[in-house]
Amino acid sequence: LSLSNASVLARSLFLDRIRSLPSSASRLLRVALVSFCVKYTYAICRAVLCPLLQDPRVGPAQTELLCSLIKDESLESDMQVQILGQVLELAWREETFLVLQTLLERQVEMTPEVFSVLVQRLCKEGPAATTSMAYAKLMLTVMTKYQTSRVEET
Repeated sequence: LSLSNASVLARSLFLDRIRSLPSSASRLLRVALVSFCVKYTYAICRAVLCPLLQDPRVGPAQTELLCSLIKDESLESDMQVQILGQVLELAWREETFLVLQTLLERQVEMTPEVFSVLVQRLCKEGPAATTSMAYAKLMLTVMTKYQTSRVEET
């Protein structure tokens, strides 16, 4: 299956189903998504994950599924970096904090430049997120998982 065919298939099989989830995804949907992701990681990222990350209507059910896919370790490290790049370009909200925190728990390899962009975004978002538990968890993750980067940054 070519990348373009896999992307079309992933989009038609998963994207609308995930967008329309009213509650947590079924075990069957999760297993199907992970299985497809293992074989066609780039297609899933391009056709499903990135559009979901950019969709302002994504809610708790979609966020939970995104986070579980990231935790599942079926995403290769270069795809984690790609997702991180996508997240850094988005307008951040509560769901974004959760996805980013889950991604950073995996200790995504970042260049000093990308880490600097992350820190700048965290500082920019901080004043608006003073009551956000997800933002607090995200900050804690950055401080514990990326200690050496923090030392190099100062």
